[in-house]
Amino acid sequence: MKRDVAYDLATYAVKASFPDLSESTLRISKKFILDTIGLMIAGSAASGCGEVASYINDIGGKQESTVFMFGHKVPSFHAAFVNAMMGHALDYDDTHEEAIVHANVTILPSALAVAESEKRVSGKDFLLAYALGIDCACRIGLAMGLPQSWHHTPVCGYFGSALSSAKILGLDETKTVNALGIAYSQVAGTLQPLVDTALVKRIHPGFAARGGVFAAMLARQGITGSKRIFGGEYGFFKKYQGANPDILCKGLGKTFEVDNLSSKPYPCCMCTHGGITAALDLVKEHDIRPKDIKEVEVITSRYSHGLIGSPFEIRDNPQVDAQFSGAYTVAAAIIRRKFGIAEIQEDSVRDPEILSLAKRVKCTADDNIKTSLAPVTVRFDLGDGSSVSKRVDVLKGNPANPTTEEEDMQKFNECVEFGLKRMSDEKRDTLVHLILNLESVSDVEEIVECLA
Repeated sequence: MKRDVAYDLATYAVKASFPDLSESTLRISKKFILDTIGLMIAGSAASGCGEVASYINDIGGKQESTVFMFGHKVPSFHAAFVNAMMGHALDYDDTHEEAIVHANVTILPSALAVAESEKRVSGKDFLLAYALGIDCACRIGLAMGLPQSWHHTPVCGYFGSALSSAKILGLDETKTVNALGIAYSQVAGTLQPLVDTALVKRIHPGFAARGGVFAAMLARQGITGSKRIFGGEYGFFKKYQGANPDILCKGLGKTFEVDNLSSKPYPCCMCTHGGITAALDLVKEHDIRPKDIKEVEVITSRYSHGLIGSPFEIRDNPQVDAQFSGAYTVAAAIIRRKFGIAEIQEDSVRDPEILSLAKRVKCTADDNIKTSLAPVTVRFDLGDGSSVSKRVDVLKGNPANPTTEEEDMQKFNECVEFGLKRMSDEKRDTLVHLILNLESVSDVEEIVECLA
């Protein structure tokens, strides 16, 4: 019987050591850890997060790990669940554009929760476990390929969370495979909430974070899981999606997929980003005012159009409706000449001027575009009969067009400003210093203390 690739993943993860991480991988890892922690701070005030945090607190249990910004301690897998939800709530989190995976909002909360519960986990050990988890989740997403028939973020996140947690717990190869197998028994993630703009979409990474942590904890207790996880008769790639399991181990140990993540400059579905960038460029380059515009066309791939191409409509969750609307996001960008957290607040979503312009924004699909997120073209038809257009081939935040350190700090500060509770400048600066020097931190709990 052919050995399942799950064993290759587990063997490598068990043997991996901190020197395996290049200086570039360390720098990029810390960039995304800072980014995601900022998002968890901001997400603490987002719709649904307070209700879920309160419910988890009411459930109670062993006080192992902290629910950030709320401050109460709960079992580690519950803390991972809530913190992951907060990280994803504003849809401002990183994306692996080729794998279509939001990796950090599942892996980072999991790793932090387990590290806090285990005590005295060093920054070096944490960074290694984190990078392994991100790599696992993204590699599975790459192997699944497109078209996307499942929500890759939770589906892949269960495995990444389990692997990262197993590394922090110090599990051997057998128990690490068991953790992956137990995670597989929980894997789920439908795309329907994205289309329906349901609040549960922002909980998807929480399900995966909780499931992965719980899987590793059960494996430590001797519970066994599936062994032929990916290649078996009922294995992942036969029952979910994917045709190239070899991608899982290609370059394993030589490259880390954290290096290929894209940061998000706007708090909304990444399918809207090309349209926002193009619209902002047009209004600034040509000094166009909303009154000058007769109609706007946003031309995207069929994949993007399926998620953000419908006419804008406010339904049960105005913020989510806005985040998954090409019409709303482009209209808001034109009128506000920016698109940040303020533009997804309900007063903006219901702004009559934005709503009026959104009705004149039409999204169309170009079946000649074979990629998912770019290129995107925006055309303004102006009242004087002329038109101007802009094409975006590489999204801002992509490794080929990265955000700067200054932009990263601006985003982090914006997130802190929108958090549930006021964070002092001193605590914020301490938090930033700890993250940017994480390899020198003796106990990751120092970071958690800043978030309690």
